[in-house]
Amino acid sequence: LAPTGIAPEAQLVAVRVFGKDGTGPTSDLLAGLNWLVVQAGPLKLRVLNLSLGSADLFSGTCDAADPVTAKALQLLATKGVLTFAAAGNDASPAQLATPACLKAAVAVGATYTQNYGSQAFGKLCTDSATSGAKVACFSNRAPKLKLVAPGAFVAGAVPGGKVATLAGTSQAVPVAAGVAALLFACNPLASPAQVHAALQAAAKPLTDSKTAQVFGLVQAAAAAKLACPWAKPGGAGKP
Repeated sequence: LAPTGIAPEAQLVAVRVFGKDGTGPTSDLLAGLNWLVVQAGPLKLRVLNLSLGSADLFSGTCDAADPVTAKALQLLATKGVLTFAAAGNDASPAQLATPACLKAAVAVGATYTQNYGSQAFGKLCTDSATSGAKVACFSNRAPKLKLVAPGAFVAGAVPGGKVATLAGTSQAVPVAAGVAALLFACNPLASPAQVHAALQAAAKPLTDSKTAQVFGLVQAAAAAKLACPWAKPGGAGKP
C-alpha cells in the first residue's frame, strides 16, 4: 500500500486528460479544465493539482502564450479553487513550463526530502550533495516560482495497484496542494488568495545555490497557525 498522504481525509476528483504514456494534446487538458469549471460548485472543489507541464518554457508570466488555459484557471479561481502546477523538470535556471507560468497558477518546485548523497539524473544534471533544504537540480527555477516542496524522492500509488518512489516537480505539487487542502478544511471561508498567502508567509526561506534566489519551503503547521489560528494542534476547527 502507498503511504498515508498529506491530507488523507480529502475527497478527490480524478480527471484523466492524458494517455497511458502520460502525454496528450492541450485540447484534452482544456476539456478537463472546462469540466471542472462547470463542476466546481456542485463538487465543492477547493484545490486543483496539475502535475503536468509543456515542453515549452517561459521566463515570465505566460498568459499571452496560453490564453485559453489561463482563462480556465481564472474562472476556477473565481469559484474558490486554488491551482497548483509543476514548475517542470528541465533544470532551467530561469524558466517555467506552462501551466505553472500562468498568473492564476501557483508554481511549485522540488526539494529533496532528506540527504541522499550525490544524485545524478541522467545527462540532465547532478547534485553532488543533497538535503531536505536543497532544491533539486532538475527543478526549473524562475522569478515567478516562490514555493518549493519535497519532491525527491516521494513514494506514492501508481497504476496497477503498485507503489513507486519517484522524483520530480510533479511529486512536489501534491505536497503543496495537500497542505492547502488542510487549510481549507480548517477554514472553509478562506479564499484561494488567503490560503496562498498563508502558505507563502509561513514558508521556510531557502537560498538556492544555483541561482541565489530565495524560495519558500512549504511548512504545514506554520501555515495552519496563520490560516486557522483558532484550530487546536492535530485537529480542525471553525472560525
